[in-house]
Amino acid sequence: MKFVAVGLVSGTAGVLFGYSVAVVAGALTYLTDLFALDTFGSELVVTSVLVGAFIGAMTSGELAARWGERRVMMTTCVIFVLAPIGLAMAGSAWEVSLWRGLLGLAVGTVSMVAPMYVAEASPAARRGALVSLFQFGVTLGILLAYLVDFAFTDSGAWRWMFALGCLPGFVLFGALWTLPESPRWLLLKGRDAEARAAMVQLHAHPADIEAAETNAVEENGRWSELFKAPVGLVLVMAGGLFLFQNLSGIDGILDYAPQIFLSVGVSAQTGAILASVGLGAVNMLATVGAMFIVDRLGRRPLLIGGLTVMTLSLAVLGALLLRPEISKEGEMVTLACLALFVLAFAFSMGPLPYVLTSEVFPLRVRARGMSLATATSWLLNIVVAMTFLSLLKFAGTGATFLVYAGVCLVGLIFSWFMVPETRGRSLAQIEANLRAGRSVRRLGDAA
Repeated sequence: MKFVAVGLVSGTAGVLFGYSVAVVAGALTYLTDLFALDTFGSELVVTSVLVGAFIGAMTSGELAARWGERRVMMTTCVIFVLAPIGLAMAGSAWEVSLWRGLLGLAVGTVSMVAPMYVAEASPAARRGALVSLFQFGVTLGILLAYLVDFAFTDSGAWRWMFALGCLPGFVLFGALWTLPESPRWLLLKGRDAEARAAMVQLHAHPADIEAAETNAVEENGRWSELFKAPVGLVLVMAGGLFLFQNLSGIDGILDYAPQIFLSVGVSAQTGAILASVGLGAVNMLATVGAMFIVDRLGRRPLLIGGLTVMTLSLAVLGALLLRPEISKEGEMVTLACLALFVLAFAFSMGPLPYVLTSEVFPLRVRARGMSLATATSWLLNIVVAMTFLSLLKFAGTGATFLVYAGVCLVGLIFSWFMVPETRGRSLAQIEANLRAGRSVRRLGDAA
């Protein structure tokens, strides 16, 4: 069935995202030694992919609105294949950074376009799970990156770590080849017959087809509409979720996992990378669990529960690491806190910002709204990646994690007052609530 191909698009786009960002964790030590990188140089190599992703996320909304989501994603597949090969052939730190920046353009694009396409191509009953497959793909990509890093650690073959990242690009292109363009994008362009054919091909429910055609509009909205009521508050909610997702510290923890494990007592580079593999496995398995319950328990319970656990685990972790010395038992507790934080993140702040953001923007400005929200995510990702090592060096590991615990607490309060429950609601119903003047918190209420 076509929704299997839609899920493959969602998951494979996530794999490309996760692998492209995380593979540098294992390669960084070898790049640092080979190119004599200082702290700033190491942060630049890590952050270059994020800078490219920010640019990709900012521009992809306009491209998707003009050319269609499927066509834009198929174009990124070319970059996903060529950039890893360029990285494998790089002869300097600047070349590594430039190729990672180009790879980031594709990563930022699919981080916005893939969840939007999947949400628009999915029935309401499966939408949460199919969009969550994107975050599952991210976690799987991270785990695969750690496993590849571990496999090449003894030989120091960092070029192979990067080169293998080209393989999922072929899979994504193949999955997209079998699917139609987004039905709602076709409606937006006035191509009603093609839109209906696409919805039939995707096995949409007849009521969803009728609702989509009834709510179709003739043209894209303007950027200015994002900043006016009622859409402005939707943008605040979506941007806020991505803000707290990234400032929670998850990107620093996953990007610099081996260095963190070395700092809390894990001995040897191989052991640190192996511990990182365990962290990646926790991340992936918890995301699988989230996929199965997001359409059953709903978005709000998972989000609020996850943020509560994230806050507590980081607070305990930070308090323990403030001590001048940590016992063997303390080391085990710190590792457990790290795992618990990643587990809670994977159930909540990992997939849910993508799920909710793909649901709440009205069709006229959905592409541009998601573009701006995900660009916010990448901008903050850059901030975390560029400051994480410096913050650890300046404030210490314990104080750093206490700062991130405070961020998670604020995110919990924000989510309690701002995030709606959209489980089981069609995109047309959510948009109708917005047009009726309901608050962001009540967008998922029954009509």
